[in-house]
Amino acid sequence: MRDSKRSKVYAAERAAFRGNEKATTEFKSVRSAQSFVNRVIGSKWWKEYDAPRFAEGGSSYRNDLREHSITVKSQANRYRTSTAGYDYEKPFGGFSDPDEYIGFTVKVAVINLAPGWGFQKWVILHELAHHLNPELPSHGRLFCRVYLDLVGHWLGTAAKKRLREEFTKRGVKYSKPQSEASREVIAACRR
Repeated sequence: MRDSKRSKVYAAERAAFRGNEKATTEFKSVRSAQSFVNRVIGSKWWKEYDAPRFAEGGSSYRNDLREHSITVKSQANRYRTSTAGYDYEKPFGGFSDPDEYIGFTVKVAVINLAPGWGFQKWVILHELAHHLNPELPSHGRLFCRVYLDLVGHWLGTAAKKRLREEFTKRGVKYSKPQSEASREVIAACRR
């Protein structure tokens, strides 16, 4: 599945968090970034967060990821975007469909951070959003909704509002899509 919103999400983040001291706090080491991640994933909020599901039924493997510790690592490539990676117990190859993950066990949950800029709070929250919502597309509506919730909780409502405004400005969707019936009702009301 193509991740067509990725560049728009990245642009929205850069615009929303530029000049926000709390969001751009840079951790000086893997150890300090790991401490922040541990605080987030050890929190009551993380354990009780009910990630939204927009698709009928949704995928059921998300909860497996929440049960694991997440290891922070530093990547060698300082230009590459940080990535959240998972090493699943699997018989062969990768998976192209999220439903293929069902029944497999997560062995390791890792966040790979680019040196320097990758060690900022907003980047780490972005990667943690992937752990709460590893569905495809990687930067789709559901990811953006989860990311906004993380930002709101850990960086504050002003940061969440600013990110939501930047998402809207760039056409990044973050809410449940309207059903066909809802669209018809809205269209009828506008007539």
